[in-house]
Amino acid sequence: MKAYLLAVAAAALLCSFVQSLVPDGSARRAISLAAGLLAAIVILRPIMTLHTDDVAAAIGRGIMSGEIARTQIETDNREAVAAIIKEKCEAYIWDKAEREGVAVQSIEVTLTGDGAYPAPDSAVIVGKYTKNQRESVTDWVEANLAIPEERQSWTWN
Repeated sequence: MKAYLLAVAAAALLCSFVQSLVPDGSARRAISLAAGLLAAIVILRPIMTLHTDDVAAAIGRGIMSGEIARTQIETDNREAVAAIIKEKCEAYIWDKAEREGVAVQSIEVTLTGDGAYPAPDSAVIVGKYTKNQRESVTDWVEANLAIPEERQSWTWN
C-alpha cells in the first residue's frame, strides 16, 4: 500500500511539474491529456493486475463470512427466544399455582425445538399442595401450555 501511495504521489508531482514547464496553447492541452492518462494508469494499475481467481476467492470469503455471521445471529436469537419462553412459562405456572394456594418452591420447564420456535415440553413443580390444587394446576398447564399430565412431574416438599 505504501509503494502504491508513493507511486501515485510521484506521478502527480511529475504531471504537475511537466505541465508547469509547457506554455499555454495546444501543446499544454496535449501534455495535460498525457499527464491525465499517466495519472489514471498509475491509479488504476492495481485493478489491472488483479487475477479473476483472486477476486472470486475474495468474494467467496466475504459471502462465507456473511453467512457465518448470519447463522450466529440466528442461533443467538433462537437461544434468546427459548430463554424468554422458558421464563414466561415458569412464571405463568408459578402464578397459577400460587392462586390455587400451592406453596411453590421451584418450577422447571423444559422446551422442545421440533418446530420453528421452541415450545414447552415438560414441567417439574416442587412445593406443598393438595390433590385438588395439583389437579387444577395440572389441567390449567395442559390447557394453556400444552404440556400433558404425563410430562408434568409434581414433587411434594
